[in-house]
Amino acid sequence: MNEQLTSRQLACLLILSMLGGVSFIGGANEAGRDTWLALLLGGLAYCPLLLCYLKLLEGQDSLEGVFCQAAGPRIGRALCLFYGLIALYLAAVTLSVFSFFVTETSLTATPRAVLALLMALTAAFAARSSLPALGRFGQMLAPAAAAFLLVSIFTALPECDFRALLPLISRPQGLFRGAWSSLTMSFAESFFPLMALGIGIRDGRRRAQGAFGAAALGGATLCAVFIKNLAALDYHAMSSYYFPSFAVGSLASLGAFFQRFEAFVAVNFLFCQLCKAALCLLFAQRALAPLLGVEESRRLSGLLALAAANFGLLFFSSEMALFVWLGLQKYLLTPPLLILPPLLALSRRLRRKQTGA
Repeated sequence: MNEQLTSRQLACLLILSMLGGVSFIGGANEAGRDTWLALLLGGLAYCPLLLCYLKLLEGQDSLEGVFCQAAGPRIGRALCLFYGLIALYLAAVTLSVFSFFVTETSLTATPRAVLALLMALTAAFAARSSLPALGRFGQMLAPAAAAFLLVSIFTALPECDFRALLPLISRPQGLFRGAWSSLTMSFAESFFPLMALGIGIRDGRRRAQGAFGAAALGGATLCAVFIKNLAALDYHAMSSYYFPSFAVGSLASLGAFFQRFEAFVAVNFLFCQLCKAALCLLFAQRALAPLLGVEESRRLSGLLALAAANFGLLFFSSEMALFVWLGLQKYLLTPPLLILPPLLALSRRLRRKQTGA
């Protein structure tokens, strides 16, 4: 009765957020044919990092408290600002990826600004919702997204040639770099949804169950999507597409009634991108509200959503500019997501020992 989210609802929202990441586009990373294997390695490397994330959440009911307990009041508030801006940046990237996806594949005559605005307003509406409402939203949406994915995978099987996955570990150095990309952009980005949602679960065990369950199911789903894309398009063909999942969908058909199978991919992409953008905005508004003296963080939802949409429209002038920037994203996110959280968890432990707590 005291919890705002259940572990199952947390897992559903985190899975949707993972599937709304850049990797869900399905493009090959530095691992080449071993992209699916790089995802597995990235997921294994994520497990100790996730423990650090969960450690920061213990006994806290606000993001300001999370950072202040780990680094002190002054540094903690600075970290709130730092991570809040990064979350806003990720929301902007998510809105931009969706806008380019739709304008390049479906609504070619629709201005990108219109799509970005509609997506931003919808994400702002979701971010304004209470945690129980978000939890029910995720619990209803996750099965629908899973059903779409299963249909897309099984329908594409006749087009798959799994020999395209061979040889395994053909580029060891590329496998390492691919695992790094997968760890950062497929798993570690869930730091923001986990922190924003985790404060709504008082039971640390249930919080951990939801987080680890999401990592396992989300990683397995992404791995299956990559295997399907590689087997259906082959690596050389797939590497020339920005949105291979959509290209694989064009190879399959569900009969005369569902003539355009790509609609399944597009709708699923919309669901997951919307969830990720909303949860990043939720983190940003909760982190920035105390710094701006705003008592109710939801008052910032619309302003932050419009800022994210405008940032994406101004910064990414073309699809090529967006995807070149995404190639640099893991370098930008490694310090705040891979290096700083373990240091904060260690600092939190030392500070608690000093105070005898």
